[in-house]
Amino acid sequence: MSETMTKEAIRYGVIQDGVAVFGVGSTPEAAYMDAAEWMEGCTPERVWELCQEGRRQNGVYGVFVLVDETDHRFASHLESHQGFELIDGTWFAE
Repeated sequence: MSETMTKEAIRYGVIQDGVAVFGVGSTPEAAYMDAAEWMEGCTPERVWELCQEGRRQNGVYGVFVLVDETDHRFASHLESHQGFELIDGTWFAE
């Protein structure tokens, strides 16, 4: 079995735009859940709310947003933070 078959592809990320990656997952819900683990006092629902607020403030540095693999910020954030690897054009957690 290949390494990529044993790992789940990352398709979505919750990022603090221009700052950090807070959660990733194969679905938006998985990314919200992952982010909630790292954001003190947040539930997945609260992470979703923060991302909705951030989406309304599009382009503002430091807001929380959900990005998918087609968004230019997705790859740039994963590339600049440890713990992620690109295999055959698909991102995975290391």
